[in-house]
Formats: sequence, structure tokens, C-alpha cells
Amino acid sequence: MRHIRVLTFFCAAALPFVIVFCPCIALPQAVKQAAPSYKSASVIPSRSGYVPGPPAQTDEYFAWTGRTLKELLGYAYRLRSWQIRGGPDWLDSDRWDLEATAERKIVNSDSRPFDLNTPSEMQLMLQSVLQDRFRLKIKRARELSEVFNLVRAKSGLKIKLDDDQSPPVPNKAKGLPPQHMDSSWDLNDVPRGSYMIIGGPPIGTTLIEARAVPIAAFVTGLLSFSDRPIIDRTELSGLYNIRLKWAEYSGTGNLTGASRINRGFGPAFLKAIQEQLGLKMEAAKAPTDMLIIIRAQKPLEK
Repeated sequence: MRHIRVLTFFCAAALPFVIVFCPCIALPQAVKQAAPSYKSASVIPSRSGYVPGPPAQTDEYFAWTGRTLKELLGYAYRLRSWQIRGGPDWLDSDRWDLEATAERKIVNSDSRPFDLNTPSEMQLMLQSVLQDRFRLKIKRARELSEVFNLVRAKSGLKIKLDDDQSPPVPNKAKGLPPQHMDSSWDLNDVPRGSYMIIGGPPIGTTLIEARAVPIAAFVTGLLSFSDRPIIDRTELSGLYNIRLKWAEYSGTGNLTGASRINRGFGPAFLKAIQEQLGLKMEAAKAPTDMLIIIRAQKPLEK
């Protein structure tokens, strides 16, 4: 059975989720105005345990089942697990069911112009809920860490600009693609402004298909397979159609840090990026902002 994730990004003119255009991987900065608040919110110990898939959300409602506090923080602050440090021993083990309803319709991250450094209203509200319910005390710290620079390969660029360079229109997606990938798979099955990740069995193949997205949005998909930040240094602008397919690493020795975490990130992956896309991942170091958990308490059951 294949697992499919569809993520959509919309732009004002050209689009960019946790990819960075600058040497530093920075945490989103808080906006100056007061954060919107939820009319009601609850966080309770999960009754179901882990439930795969993204959160359920509309313009007024957000719910996520069976998530750890670390996962919730990562979503609310646009961070990967390796950017969150400290906290109690249950931070990444105890699971919670979170449900919240807003007082009014808000602009969520799927329908607004994407801006890496400005959190959406939905994210600000989630931050407030987590800080309140878990009595969080956090701080930010910058550390020099391992990163990957995504650059153009000397062999030449192989990806193409989409014929339509107009901004994708929010909420106009044609729906989820077919649940099975076969030889008839077509780029038009992916909504404009979206990328899709299709994974096979634990040791199988993975496909990333993107249609009319900026390179930064594509890098977001690559982050799902990385144990470190990926910095876009391609200097490419515009909306691209991209297809990347590779066999997951099936060896038992000489695993990189990333392939120990996710076997999709192995030698075949790095080779496919260069051969199929004309891009290259180069190891480097760069200052990276971290979220340090000083205090977190389990919510009181009501």
C-alpha cells in the first residue's frame, strides 16, 4: 500500500515550509499585532494513539489526533524535530488529542500567500494554545550545525518552468490524485501550486511530484527525508514542474545520519537529484536557530 501526501502552497507572485533562502535557518518571527485566539480549545491524552496523516482543519477549526508535544510544536513553529531541544522525557512519547475552534474565519497556511518568516494566524493560535495548556517556557538559540546546500549541478539544469507562470489560485485544487501510481500517472493529476510525496513499502520506491511550485516549496518535500536543514542556493526563480523518483536504501552498512532516520535518504536519493533534476546536495555548516524547551507540564484533565 502506498502512502500519499499532498501539500499545497500558494503565492502572491512567486511562492516558497521550512526551507530557507539565507545562510541561517531561522525560526519564523512573531508578527507585531496581537495573535488571534481560539473560542475553545482542548488538549487531552490521546484515546487512539498515533493516527497517520495531517491535521483536520478548516477556516474555523483545527484538530490533530495522537500527536506528541514535539510534533505539535514542530507544526506550530514550522520546525523539524532536530530543531527542538530539551524538555521532559515525555515530550516525544506521550500522545495528545488537540481540538480547537476559532471565533471567526482565519487565514490558514493552505490559502494565504506563503511567507517562510511570517507565521499564519492558524500557527499563532496553535502556539498560544500549546503555551497555555502545557505551561511552556521556551527560548531560542542559534547553533552551528550540519546543513545541505542545494545547488545547480555542473551537468546542467534538467527541470522545466511550468507553461503557466501565474500564481496558483487558493482553494481551486481539483482534488486528491488517484490512490495508486502506475505507468499512466500524469503531472496534471497534481493541483497547481502543490507537490505530492508517494511512498511505497518500508523498502521500496519514493516519488515526489510537483507542479507549478517554486524551488523552495520543493525543498520542503526534500526535508521530509533529511536529518538537517536544506538551504536553497540554486538562485532559481519561477514556478517549476518537478518529478523525482528513487529507490529507498536497502543496505545494512554505512548508513548516513539521514538514512538511519529515513531509508529514503540514501545514496540513490542523492544520485537521483543530480541525474534527474540537474541539482546537487553539498554538505556544509551554517548557523541554525533552535527552539529550546525549558519547561513543559502535562495539561490538567478537566
